[in-house]
Amino acid sequence: MTVGLSHEKKHEISQAIKAAEANTSGEIYCVVARKSDDYSVFAVVFAVFWAIIIPLLLAVFDIDLGRMVSSLLGGWQSAQIDNVNSTNIYWILGLQLAIFIITALVAKANFYTAIVPKFFKHQSVHKRAMEQFLAHGIQQTADRTGVLIYISLKEHIVEIIADSGIHDKVGSDFWDKSVNIILEKIKQDDLAGGLKDGITEVGNALSKHFPQKENDENELSDSVIFI
Repeated sequence: MTVGLSHEKKHEISQAIKAAEANTSGEIYCVVARKSDDYSVFAVVFAVFWAIIIPLLLAVFDIDLGRMVSSLLGGWQSAQIDNVNSTNIYWILGLQLAIFIITALVAKANFYTAIVPKFFKHQSVHKRAMEQFLAHGIQQTADRTGVLIYISLKEHIVEIIADSGIHDKVGSDFWDKSVNIILEKIKQDDLAGGLKDGITEVGNALSKHFPQKENDENELSDSVIFI
């Protein structure tokens, strides 16, 4: 799924936020991110792991890398093979270097994101969502009723962060339900539809517990933010 949405879809999401906030003093803010991390640390760990494991496997199974390479290159004479054996460590070092290079290329192409454990992905998404929550002042609404809907496309993760005012009223189960509502449409490649459904669900909860006050002010932007 690409991060971009048409102007019409963005307008629809903005209108959904305005409609959801029409009957509440609460605030809804939406952020869609291409990714929440580049996982470069994980790539380094992955490279180091295999650079250590492969030489250990060669030692455990008594594999002479130099002799194997020489055989593949045409079957050298015994004197030449003895010379290769004496430099076997250089073949291993070369293999380790190749592992790092290949890993770096994979990292550059972002293919390795698929093998990053879900735990690390969820941690990264939560951290980035919290950064967005604080950066946009969602925690500064008058009644502590700000709600962030954060979608990280690369990780396929949706997170909702709610301030204490509304969270204390509805609890964690409600947010889990709202996340699933959003995901249902996203899995059908309908990002805008998922956001609109989630915004409506959150808006209904906000209007129930925090109905609109007289002279209520719109404290946060109603536009969906792409990063």
